[in-house]
Amino acid sequence: FRPDEIYHLAGQSSVGVSFDQPIETIESIAVSTLNMLEAIRLTGRSVRYYNAGSSECFGNTPEPASESSSFKPRSPYATAKSAAFWAIANYREAYGIYACSGILFNHESPLRPSRFVTSKIIAAARRIRSGSNERLQLGNIDVRRDWGWAPEYVEAMWLMLQRNAPDDFLIATGETNSLSQFVEETFAQCGLDWRKHVDTNPKLLRPSEIMISQANPQKAERALGWKAKKKMRDVIEAMLANRVLP
Repeated sequence: FRPDEIYHLAGQSSVGVSFDQPIETIESIAVSTLNMLEAIRLTGRSVRYYNAGSSECFGNTPEPASESSSFKPRSPYATAKSAAFWAIANYREAYGIYACSGILFNHESPLRPSRFVTSKIIAAARRIRSGSNERLQLGNIDVRRDWGWAPEYVEAMWLMLQRNAPDDFLIATGETNSLSQFVEETFAQCGLDWRKHVDTNPKLLRPSEIMISQANPQKAERALGWKAKKKMRDVIEAMLANRVLP
């Protein structure tokens, strides 16, 4: 194969699972990235390489994070993503490889498996609206995240590889909401009062948690001409309307 562009999106992608499977998480993210970089270096081909970075690398961001913010990973997943990010930066500097990392904040779509909390919430609300008597079990609903629409973020990935010179970009909506707000909005769009259908379960808490995740995506807007169109409420509406989820 002789690719002109590589979009490296593979790897163990769940923060929660990474606490149970740290070795597999490190190998599938950090080691696989190094293997891809070595393949590009050793073949000598002029390949443009996109690496899937993550907002998890920043840890808590009481102030909106930017591309220059320090990494403070709080999970094996975030640790692996941080290692991959710095490998990209090193190969770009040392070998002149066209390699970029997109530091993407939470991006949702109906293709998310149900182990991800957003899909779990959407699917449960849809079933309850249809007559299910179940109660939705959630962990910490006070966490705050920046939720965007995955198809728009894929466009940002492509734009990164169309520039004359490689660079890293933070991709986000710039709007942060709590998980309880996400739940409330989802159930409201289904005509339901979420407090009648949701329980918090201490067994679903993580060993360490990012309480707030905020972003400043101005560099992407300035250099790529990219700006998120869908915010949290739009994302929920789009996911509820899609028939991929059960």
